[in-house]
Amino acid sequence: SPVNLTSFRKIHDAMDLQDHFILVDLSSAQTKSNLSPEASEEAAHFKATDLLNVIRPIKEMYPEKEILILARDEPNTYFLKLWKRMYRKPILLVEGCGLNFHDVRRCNIKSAFGVVIFSSEERSDSNADAMTLLTALSVEEVVDGDIGIPIVTEIDQLDSLSLFPPFYSEDAMSALAEENWAFEPNFIVGNSVCSSMLDPALYQSYFNAELLRTIDALTFGGPTTKGAQVSRMRLSELDMELRGTRVPPFAQGPLVADQPVTYKDVCRMCIAKGLAPVGLHRVIHDPENLALNGKRFMLTNPPPEMQTSLEDDIVYFLTPGAHHDASTLGPSSSRVEARHASIRRRGSSAERGRQRNVQFNS
Repeated sequence: SPVNLTSFRKIHDAMDLQDHFILVDLSSAQTKSNLSPEASEEAAHFKATDLLNVIRPIKEMYPEKEILILARDEPNTYFLKLWKRMYRKPILLVEGCGLNFHDVRRCNIKSAFGVVIFSSEERSDSNADAMTLLTALSVEEVVDGDIGIPIVTEIDQLDSLSLFPPFYSEDAMSALAEENWAFEPNFIVGNSVCSSMLDPALYQSYFNAELLRTIDALTFGGPTTKGAQVSRMRLSELDMELRGTRVPPFAQGPLVADQPVTYKDVCRMCIAKGLAPVGLHRVIHDPENLALNGKRFMLTNPPPEMQTSLEDDIVYFLTPGAHHDASTLGPSSSRVEARHASIRRRGSSAERGRQRNVQFNS
């Protein structure tokens, strides 16, 4: 049909493409349930909208880059009509499965600008995340250590987040990451996103529009279009900065190194600088356990009275964006510096609830 001719093109491989986006759609690999004609129609509409919501932010940021889908099924008519209405270039399809090394290689993944692994259908299978993880491992196997390609993976269950440890360009940190230690929260690392984690906040954004910027910053990691971002600073550095500024009365002045410092104090310090604390990056001091001593981990939303260390702990925080004086901020988080330095590891995305808006850093 004319829709198919102008909106969609099936290709055997993508060896002639460079800097393209690859969307690995796992919906065709799911167990299909028997649906009524009305339910099937609704599911087709949902799948078309869901797929488009993954693509739209990418096209807004990179309008000239090709979009390639790796899937068993061709895009349905609803999607193709929407695509034809919005974009000039046809969308490309390589027919295959993300679990198949040969199919992934046919997408010319080593020349890709970014990869998204997701499902464009609602998933009720309890093993869906297991298949997603296997697909992510399959893709990484083909990439074979090329840490310049962001790979973003969507999962359904929060329990699965721990299965996606961060990757590092430095050999020493990479070796530690392989021991399954989460050195940064997954929403900052950016290599996996769980929509159920964002749904409550997305609902609240109906009453507070600023939450949209917060969600964007948490999932994107790097600066958003409005300048908000996740950053980090050692507590001692934050304390030193406060000593040279006029601190509001409720902050009660800077902290003193020889006094106990609680997370409540840390929040007070951040608020004095106009920052929203997210959590602490901590180091383990346990000389009797050499396997753990010196290793770091991320602790999000710790209890207010938990004691912290000015010298060792690092606080992650949200910056408010364009209205904040960026010169007063401390060092950017490793995730923010990522694209041009160490994150060529993998990952750079934003997902907003069920709409799954995926973005990549420039």
